[in-house]
Amino acid sequence: METNTIKLYACFDEMGIPSKLLTDSAHLTRDLGLDSLDVTDLILRLETIFNTSIPDTDWSSFQTIKDIKTYLNQTMLVPA
Repeated sequence: METNTIKLYACFDEMGIPSKLLTDSAHLTRDLGLDSLDVTDLILRLETIFNTSIPDTDWSSFQTIKDIKTYLNQTMLVPA
């Protein structure tokens, strides 16, 4: 498993999301039950772990775990 994916899954674990729900196709709100505050919390965790800032225009398009993984891989964020 890629380092970015491990760090991403760690964020979900910290939020109490069971690992069995973490699939690429898992929808953040529909499948994982995240509301807008939870998504904001997730983004803040990601920004901290990856020591970066994720612009609103980028994270507002995150719908699934795959969307986040693709973003992390495309922006080549290296964990801090």
